[in-house]
Amino acid sequence: MSSALTIPIALAVVVLLLWAVFLALRHGRRQATTSRAGLNEQVLTEFVVRSLDLPGFSDVLADATTTAQIAFGAQRGVIFEPGAKDGTWDAWAPGPQPLEPVPDASRPAFAWLKHNAEVIALDEVSGPRFGAMRIPLSDLKARYGIDTLVPLVDRRTTIGAIGLWLGRRPSGFERSLLEHLRIEATAAAANVRLHREAAHKLTLEKEVDLASAVQRALLPAVQEDSAHGLSWVGHCQFSGQAGSDFWCSYDVGGGKLLVVIGDVIGSGLAGSMVSAVAKSCCDAFSAAGTTDPGALLTALNRALWRPQRPIHMTGVAALFDAARGSVAWANAGHPMPYFASAHDDRLGVLTGSGPMLGDIQDARYASSTRGLVRGDAVLLYTDGLVEAMNLQRVPFGERRLQRALSAAKTAGPPRVRDAILHAVDEFRAGAPVDDDELLVYVRAS
Repeated sequence: MSSALTIPIALAVVVLLLWAVFLALRHGRRQATTSRAGLNEQVLTEFVVRSLDLPGFSDVLADATTTAQIAFGAQRGVIFEPGAKDGTWDAWAPGPQPLEPVPDASRPAFAWLKHNAEVIALDEVSGPRFGAMRIPLSDLKARYGIDTLVPLVDRRTTIGAIGLWLGRRPSGFERSLLEHLRIEATAAAANVRLHREAAHKLTLEKEVDLASAVQRALLPAVQEDSAHGLSWVGHCQFSGQAGSDFWCSYDVGGGKLLVVIGDVIGSGLAGSMVSAVAKSCCDAFSAAGTTDPGALLTALNRALWRPQRPIHMTGVAALFDAARGSVAWANAGHPMPYFASAHDDRLGVLTGSGPMLGDIQDARYASSTRGLVRGDAVLLYTDGLVEAMNLQRVPFGERRLQRALSAAKTAGPPRVRDAILHAVDEFRAGAPVDDDELLVYVRAS
């Protein structure tokens, strides 16, 4: 073979060998990519299956972050979730070292994400579409050592985010897998939130039902009545779903009426439960024949006293006897009742007070007595009435209560009650009820 042909043939052979090597490498890369893609998809599929059984919101975010680290070889994973206070964000990562909360300057990024729910390569934030978010997003990148952000957005609300350090911009294929992870993690987290909200709603409904039942137990079935030369009326407006004031009245025989009012130091359902227990004790004591006001408060104090977890309550017990023309009372740290005399324009008070109920184990309460003639009346009330606030946070006060009572004292009990409540409502002028408001008005008729 001539040398003229040898060189072209050799070159052709070299080209063919190089082409064969290129095809082999390309096939190898395709196989590796296909294998890696299959492995990534398998890891994501396993996360989807696990996420159905994850109990908490943070568990979902933690598992999704670990999945991303495994599937994409991320060297770092950071979890972002809403903080305890509205508008705040916490950052954390598995490991002993805590991360600082997201600073105020970076928080707008999470509000922005709810309108831009897609995987973000933080190296690209210099682009025009990021606008004012360039600084907050860049700060997240530098502060937490991440270069990729995966937002979780449900119902136009950013419910969390996952930050990753990949050390590279994700490829188009990796972005599609990250989007798949984002969608599945969002669905799992939203599912946990939905169950939590449903459970919370169910719990609240049960508590509201219980609070309503307790409130009904705190008030007499009949709140306006007359007997044995006495007329009385009561009123209570609770400040919330669970009140802690109560009143009760007992026809104890012999033409006598026993009235008890109480105000537990505490609020919410716990305060309602204590008041219900106290009222039940009063029911039991009066049924057992305890009609002396001092003796009743002494017995109630013993029932409420707790050495480790003290219960405190103020209260007044009063025994009205129209036949004998007297009223006896005892006071346990409560506002002193007003006495409106039929023959004197000036208001008096039923003076004297002992310690709060539940404060001292062996406290004794003495009864005081004064005369009661036709037209005399007594107003018992809790402090929420005089502490009712208007929009300027000024309290209604004792003076206004005295004026309202004096102006209406010659009328029947229902009109006196209505006049006092009208004065309070007019003064409040739409301000909310901050504390339970209770009054009982008894008049010798």
